[in-house]
Amino acid sequence: MKKHLRKLFLSMLIFTPLIFSGCKPNAYYGNITSISAIAGDEEVLLSWTNTELYNGYTLNVDVQKDGQWIEGFKEIDGTSILITKATIENAQSQGYFPDGELENGTTYTFIVYTKDKSGSLVHSKSTTATPSASNEIVIDADDIDDAFTEIPKDKGIVKISGINGKSVAYVNYNSSTSKEIAAGNERYYLGYAGGNSSGATTNIVSTNTSSRAALSEDAGMTMPEIKEPLTRPFIAPEKVTVVKSSARAAETDEEKETFDVTAPAIGQTHYIWVDNNYAMNQLVKEKMTLYAIGNQTTEDDTSKIKALVWANPDNVAETASENKVSLALIQDIISKYTKYYALEEDIFGETRDFIINSSGEEDMSDYPTSTYINIVLTDIAKDYTSSKKTGVVGYFWGKDYYNKELVNYSNEGKYFYIDIPYCNYNKTDQNYNGNSNTVSDMVISTLFHEYQHMIHYNKKYGLKSDEDTTWYNEMLSMLCEDLMSNTLGIVKGETVQDERIPTFNVYYPLSGISEYLDSESWISYGTAYAFGAWLARNYGGVNLVEEMSKNAYVGKESVVNAVNSINSTNLTWEDLVKEYLQAVVFRSAYSKENNLPTFNKTPKGSGCTRSFDIKTPTIKIATSLENPNAYALTTVYAGTISGSFDGINLWADDFAYEEGNHKLYGPWTFNSNALDIRPEGFLIHSTGSNWNGGDYDYVKLYFTGTDSDTLKLYLFVQDGFSYYTEDTTAAEEIN
Repeated sequence: MKKHLRKLFLSMLIFTPLIFSGCKPNAYYGNITSISAIAGDEEVLLSWTNTELYNGYTLNVDVQKDGQWIEGFKEIDGTSILITKATIENAQSQGYFPDGELENGTTYTFIVYTKDKSGSLVHSKSTTATPSASNEIVIDADDIDDAFTEIPKDKGIVKISGINGKSVAYVNYNSSTSKEIAAGNERYYLGYAGGNSSGATTNIVSTNTSSRAALSEDAGMTMPEIKEPLTRPFIAPEKVTVVKSSARAAETDEEKETFDVTAPAIGQTHYIWVDNNYAMNQLVKEKMTLYAIGNQTTEDDTSKIKALVWANPDNVAETASENKVSLALIQDIISKYTKYYALEEDIFGETRDFIINSSGEEDMSDYPTSTYINIVLTDIAKDYTSSKKTGVVGYFWGKDYYNKELVNYSNEGKYFYIDIPYCNYNKTDQNYNGNSNTVSDMVISTLFHEYQHMIHYNKKYGLKSDEDTTWYNEMLSMLCEDLMSNTLGIVKGETVQDERIPTFNVYYPLSGISEYLDSESWISYGTAYAFGAWLARNYGGVNLVEEMSKNAYVGKESVVNAVNSINSTNLTWEDLVKEYLQAVVFRSAYSKENNLPTFNKTPKGSGCTRSFDIKTPTIKIATSLENPNAYALTTVYAGTISGSFDGINLWADDFAYEEGNHKLYGPWTFNSNALDIRPEGFLIHSTGSNWNGGDYDYVKLYFTGTDSDTLKLYLFVQDGFSYYTEDTTAAEEIN
């Protein structure tokens, strides 16, 4: 009795036909738009895409061997067919394919074509393939060396033994740095066939790629609705205007400012350009008062001024709330800055004291605020109202490093801008009613984030790169938040991990690893942080971050050089990406058990952490709203501060997300044809839930091929798991 193999037909992307003035020309119906053939052991997987078949049109497949035509398969209903001995027997029973099975080592030509209802040819495409057992990728699911496998572009049949109880996923990765891969053009999983030791294969089983155990018809394919975050990043406007009337008044009144750069004192005033609208492309001068002075912590002379805190008196009140800051809150800001900035400078480097002019650079010491750090408290974007809250938490803007001849709205110094409403934001209650006159964790974390940008602007000034390195700059700032979060005492729920990892887990496909989106840049923050967080936890901790910050490179070049310098390795960017993708796909328990790449490591070895002894910093703080010159001199508790990294479990409850009534864990998994793949972006796909091979000795998985040199397909095999179950594996401490 003949064994029959059921043909596999899957619906793929149907291209919309072109329509002109209601006319439907045949040329745009039934076209074969692509074709690929993947050869295996006496079999070929043929797949194609085609436009819509018009009424009465048919799709056919023929085969040619040694220049001789072999009548093949008629009226195919899908977009793929697995041609094996069994399918040929089936075709022979219907009067087709008289020459028997496909022979290994023989090259065949496969023609896919469409006909109209009269039998006339509409369109065709052809390709060749040579069956061979060596074309198949052979994997032992119990062999950890096979847990991660790259599938070459001309291969797509994967023979896996020991698959019972395993979970198999695959990743489409776009290695291009500039071009995306359109949805539907990625490689995708077609289905599987089981086999036994005699070589016989069972019927091929149509794939059910609906991941997440089929929560719904579209589960695992449709990304959850994008929800804008509370905050928005600062983006320097391309064109800036000034509020001329206010600016003229300020210029007239400027002689009355009292700031003495040689002897700063509480209560002195100074005119500072600040943003004046939501787009942040309009600036106005405001007369600011000096409310706090922080002194150097790293030199014997602790009276040396390091930082000044400015605010408009209109935004200062007895109690911190909404768009008002209190003297106690100002003291909290200056105390934390003067205590912890030295740790950041030790790791990332110090700022440079220069101003850019038309002929190059000049010493900043001769400018209005000399080399002091200026922390300006203001209502950023002037966007706080009872109905519309704030957006930007804080920012550093390099325009202040230019003199006024080049940028007439430059403040000509080292400036940070901090949003007063966010100083008062209470995340628990989601309001701006204040935090008992202490600054929010969000603002303190942002302050040190922005300080890295200022250091970066100076350390990397003049370095050139072929890539946009904004992602790299932001990655370093978020790593600064990360390594300082414990010593800053950032509460659970407000750390950079808490903010960025959930974004990454769901929205990672929307931004490439080294990409920074001009719109929805908050998604790029998630992808940049995730890559940097993995990198630091595996290749040197704080020591690696320091090397990236201080070496003479930017972007990917800086990353690769730092990794190899610290670890005495010879890795490439591509090597790091492959390891990173494994850390994203393999769950923590499996990674820890089998020593695979993971986020869930706490580096504790020499250089991986940093301890720093600070001297006792002193601060001057205003003590009276009525008498702006009144101040108190106080000290800040000194001692040892440190920076380090804790392990991250992507599948922990802290980073879970909701779909319907279910809580799901880990990076989102997609069906085929889900999304465009961004440059250096990727999509994780499931081949179904945990495998049960039945009575098979092995199964063969079938994937489409590609002509693209930038599309990479990676296969991942690990122990079975449930997307509904948290992975509670503790972080591994490494030396």
